[in-house]
Amino acid sequence: MSVVDSVNHWLVGLKEEVETECMSVLQGKSLSKESSDFIFLVPKSTKDHVVTIHQSLVLIKTEIKKLLRLIEIEKWSSVHETSTKLIRQIRSQISNCKSSLRVIPSHVAELQATLLADCSNLAKHSKYDIGNHSPGSDPVTKIVASIECNLQVMTDNILCHLAKNVVDSCARLFRFHEENCHRDPGGGTVVSGTKSDTTGVSGVSVAIRESDRALLIDCLHDIIVVGLLSNYMCSILAKAGAVGILLEICRSSVVKFARCEALRTLATICCVSESIEHFNQNGGISCLAILLTDSIGSETVSSEAAGVIAQVTSPSLANCQLRMSLLEHIPSLVKSLTGLCLDARNPEIFLISCAALANLASIDDLCPDYFGNFDTLVVLTESCLKGKAPSIFAKEQVVTVVEAVTCQESSSKDMTPDIKLAKLLVSFLKERSRDGATVLELVAFENLLQKTALTVGRFCQKLPTAVVFVKLHCIRHLVRLCQEPGARSHSDVVLTACLEAIRRIFSVCGPNHELLKDEKEANKLVASQLIDSYVLCSSADESFI
Repeated sequence: MSVVDSVNHWLVGLKEEVETECMSVLQGKSLSKESSDFIFLVPKSTKDHVVTIHQSLVLIKTEIKKLLRLIEIEKWSSVHETSTKLIRQIRSQISNCKSSLRVIPSHVAELQATLLADCSNLAKHSKYDIGNHSPGSDPVTKIVASIECNLQVMTDNILCHLAKNVVDSCARLFRFHEENCHRDPGGGTVVSGTKSDTTGVSGVSVAIRESDRALLIDCLHDIIVVGLLSNYMCSILAKAGAVGILLEICRSSVVKFARCEALRTLATICCVSESIEHFNQNGGISCLAILLTDSIGSETVSSEAAGVIAQVTSPSLANCQLRMSLLEHIPSLVKSLTGLCLDARNPEIFLISCAALANLASIDDLCPDYFGNFDTLVVLTESCLKGKAPSIFAKEQVVTVVEAVTCQESSSKDMTPDIKLAKLLVSFLKERSRDGATVLELVAFENLLQKTALTVGRFCQKLPTAVVFVKLHCIRHLVRLCQEPGARSHSDVVLTACLEAIRRIFSVCGPNHELLKDEKEANKLVASQLIDSYVLCSSADESFI
């Protein structure tokens, strides 16, 4: 190796070792007030601290994974460089944690000291000099594992403290409004000793200054921002009591102005099991049922409440205790959500309400009976024909509700869909995925076609109903989906559902029915065994060399 190369290598290593220490010293120094370059910095809010620390943790974890991969392949020159970068990030994270709280708990301070010691060990063991032996992988891996564990525990502690502060700030503002709003002997409301013109709920007037309103709304928005960081942060917020205080705000007539924001916040953080448990323990379903019933004329509040129901009843968040609480309120919920679908002024509200109905149908077997009592299918059909369900997601939710009705054997045999519903189902079979569709859109498109085909097959258990669908050219669309893999996004589950629907119609009508004589392609599919038809259609887009 030449002298120049050796010197350059030494300079690079020197820079990496010194840079971390320089940054630590600089971070500990305040800016001079006499400097002409003085920059006035706005102090970070608690929410900003949470965002900074959480995002830094994500970056550090990514760097740790990268470092462990380099250690595994023993690329020691890169290990040292990555270790130096990791140490710098950890020191910065420790600095962020120190600045986020006025007083650092003693156990957190001990973790920070341990982390700094681990960083020193990592810097020592990861050194690599060209020409010398490489450091062993085991000691370095153990140090990195220790760093990862201590970093996670330290960050968890800090995030829990900060999340509690965010929730407590919201709770204090709410309590302030509750305690300072009281009835005036004349029937009005006095706030902080000042009488003002107000509007209220159930005869109770509430006067709150705009600045105080804005503060509470900002606190709720902070919880939303923190919750959107990750499901993990939603769990922390739930443990900090966020769900309970949000439901109190929803019930309160004093801060009615904050209901929509509180419901939106609930829908944001109720995406994990911890939040659902707290939601159930605090009577969340009862609260939403009352809001949906009492919020006639307030579409905004009703739609936000429907959004929470759709979130907490999501099939991916199964909760037995919540199901038990739902059973008592399902009739009133179905009635309110059906009314919301009927009165929805925009597609978004219709989608949310319909999604809530679809989720309820998967929870209670009696739900389809309530759909009949409140004309839910009629309302959804009319809404779709009026253009309230333009998106593939809304159409999927509609057919999910219809399918839930046909899943009950007694209902599907006795029920005959009206001509409008039959036409709607056939129109769903005509749907095509758009170019550049997202993964979620493709999944919704596949579900729409599969559920529609299954629903048609279940409806066609009686001759009159089967004839209705044949006259609407339903078989031709089913055959097209079977024979054109691209039309069904190459989905085999859609193919199976379509083949079953065709066979059901032929079985009920009879192969010699005059309406089926012109369906030559369908006759070919029915003439073969189901497995043969499936193999023929599923391999239609394959090429062999």
